Amino acid sequence: MITISQLAEYYWSLKSVYKKHIEIFGRGAPDLPALFTEELCRSLFRLKKSEKREYDAIDSNCNKIEIKATSNPTGTTTLSSAGFDYLYWLYFNFNEDTLTVRIIPSGSFQGYQNKKNGEKDVRRNVRLNNYISETDQVTAFRISEDGFTAK
Repeated sequence: MITISQLAEYYWSLKSVYKKHIEIFGRGAPDLPALFTEELCRSLFRLKKSEKREYDAIDSNCNKIEIKATSNPTGTTTLSSAGFDYLYWLYFNFNEDTLTVRIIPSGSFQGYQNKKNGEKDVRRNVRLNNYISETDQVTAFRISEDGFTAK
């Protein structure tokens, strides 16, 4: 079983890669590894790993959870139109060593659909900040060598 301490250690390694990326390329950010971000989210919120590919986790009420993580405040990512009940958006601020998790209900994405290319869905880029609401549940964490502490 992966521990919070291991996930914190991974964060600091990832931050080094982020800094090196900015140093060399001057802009942008490397993609955040889904194995890390999904495991972290499940650990912080006591979610169960989904056995199905359509979503990433299940909460204690059997809600289907999609997990997305970004290191930019606009939340630019791709999104599947598969059915989920809540989207957990993890925003990592590497400059301040903080993590903000916003829980967005699936109803916020009404009208969103992927483009079709024949029979296959083509995942589109979205900016998650366009789908947020004042009623979303938001949890902020400070990241330290020891782990993730709710602010």
